Amino acid sequence: MIFDYSITGPAWASVHIEWGASATDIVVELLTDAPRNLLEAIILLIDGAEESTCEWAYEPGETRWRLRRLENDLVEVRIVKFALSEFHAERLLSDGSGQLVFVTSGSFSEFIAAIVDGLRRGFAEANAEYVEEDAPGSVLPEFYLTNLTTWIRDRRVVTPPA
Repeated sequence: MIFDYSITGPAWASVHIEWGASATDIVVELLTDAPRNLLEAIILLIDGAEESTCEWAYEPGETRWRLRRLENDLVEVRIVKFALSEFHAERLLSDGSGQLVFVTSGSFSEFIAAIVDGLRRGFAEANAEYVEEDAPGSVLPEFYLTNLTTWIRDRRVVTPPA
């Protein structure tokens, strides 16, 4: 699996995801906390949820990630894009009203490892001028990355600090 995350400007990041026969490119606003939202959706699956969702905003719309645990160590990943006119009512719209741009399934462990590695690489390579304290998505969500790295290694989730 390929997951390339690149901070491309003061307010934007781009993602290229490729797994099996599916591939897509996504643009995301850094004013939202997209990396953390995706990592939280993954942790929900680790904690036993059968399905989790996260949204990544961009102008002029949104990208919705649907993650679903399958049997054994498998996960299904569906990514749906919504246009501007749909963005304001995204919570009311089914995935069917957006454009399905990515769907595949494979090893949950491989998926997690690719996301963690891609985010770490992307933030390490980010030009310092693009990292702003007031843009949540431009700050590496280290606790979540460490938690998922621990899960990959030990199959356990670390409890957040109080």
